[in-house]
Order: sequence, then C-alpha cells, then structure tokens
Amino acid sequence: MIQRAQTITEVKKNKVYKIESDYEIFIVTIPDEFENMTPNQLWLLMHQITAFAHGLGFDHGYVIENEELEGYKYRGDRKFKHQKVNPEYKKQELMSLLTWYADYKKDWTNGKEYDCHPQNWEEFMDSEKRGDWEERLYILLMIVLLQNINGKNVKYTRKPDKKVKEAAA
Repeated sequence: MIQRAQTITEVKKNKVYKIESDYEIFIVTIPDEFENMTPNQLWLLMHQITAFAHGLGFDHGYVIENEELEGYKYRGDRKFKHQKVNPEYKKQELMSLLTWYADYKKDWTNGKEYDCHPQNWEEFMDSEKRGDWEERLYILLMIVLLQNINGKNVKYTRKPDKKVKEAAA
C-alpha cells in the first residue's frame, strides 16, 4: 500500500527537479559535474541507475521465496500474523547491489573510452526520458543527493501537518 503520493516537476529542463508529497518538498539541482561527464561516465551512470533499479525492485518488483520470509508479530499481537523478509536475505541482496555498483564505479576513471552513447548530458537525459522515466529519475536524484557534499544541490522542506495548519487557522 502506498502511503504517500509524490509528484515530480521538471522546473528547469534537465537541470532542476521538484519532488513534492503531502509532507515534504525536495528541490534537486543536477550538479555541473554531472552535466560535464564524458560519454564513458554517462554510459556508466546509466548502468548504475539500472543496477539500483534492479536492486530496489523497480524493474520487476520483488519475488520472494517462502524461505526468505519469517513470521513476525508486533507488540500486543497474540499470533505471528505478519510476514517480514529475513534480514540475512536483504543483507545479501544489498551486498550484491554494492558489488554491481562498485564494478561500474571503478571504470569511471580508468582512462579507457568506449564507443558509448550518449555523447553528452542532453542525449543522456533524452534517452533516460524514453524509458521508465519516473522510476529512473528517482534513482538519479538519489545519486545526486548522495553526492550532495556541499549542500547546495538538494533543498529539503518539510511541510506543516495539515491538521496543525487547520487548527491554527
């Protein structure tokens, strides 16, 4: 069950995005370093996004075997009426994702240039927008957020609770 619906708005073409839910707003600005990537780096970024999409279950959803599930009860429950994924399975899945990501990342600065498409940031964004754009955009923006070392690329605002707003009025 989805509890929050988000909307993504492209504020400035291929540069600034707004993700908004009932509770929060993110304004994400693509760093200049991303726009100046070599074709090889852009190709690798595309594959990193794909790796995350698989790892997060966006591409095919999660297929979970019964042995990966275990019974779970919250405090106060009399029975194990809930299911949760075995944490060891999730750790293995994360390790697999990290390995995949690291394999791509090590090639970023190896000095080799491949015959890669896209050739520039605009081509990269055009090709990304032809696929499962919204899911892949979330991942791209997550990567930008993780690279937000100087704090300038991501602005986060928490909206006041609607009930608090109504009570104050």
